[in-house]
Amino acid sequence: MYFFYFHADSKKWVKPDISGTYPSMRSQHSSVIYNNKLYIYGGYLGSTASSELFCLSLGNPQTSSIQTNKPK
Repeated sequence: MYFFYFHADSKKWVKPDISGTYPSMRSQHSSVIYNNKLYIYGGYLGSTASSELFCLSLGNPQTSSIQTNKPK
């Protein structure tokens, strides 16, 4: 996984060391930051739609996969 964030004070992109379960590279996903966590949902893995949900804790860079029910 390639994850970078922009550090506004230094005006540089930073690639943090992250542990945990990484999401596969994807396109057209949705994401939101809530309570200092970045949630990444869905997207396309090539031409296959995904319903995976991942959470990245921004205070302690660690990712985890969250089980969800696939929408009908």
